Amino acid sequence: MPELKMPEVDHGSESPDEALRHEGEAWFRVAGKLEAVPTRYYDRAALKAGNRLEGPAIVNQYDSTTVIPPGVSAQIDRFGNIVIATGVAAEAEALVSAEATE
Repeated sequence: MPELKMPEVDHGSESPDEALRHEGEAWFRVAGKLEAVPTRYYDRAALKAGNRLEGPAIVNQYDSTTVIPPGVSAQIDRFGNIVIATGVAAEAEALVSAEATE
């Protein structure tokens, strides 16, 4: 059986602006309360490897929707997967981000 090869997607910069379709509000739980939060909406097919998405963001594609909550980030890997930081990685990233804004 031939070796399975995963196709790689085009590489882009960290900025996902080429995939940005519009900005609007979406409802998220913030500090325990539901709030309408300014949110960026992206086209999944237009994202490139290396793009970094900062929540709140919503990624739309023909068969699914990916939600990236406020305070969470995601990166597009070389195969086009949306890799969302969770758990300890997300906490460490949030801490670095908070320290950078102080």
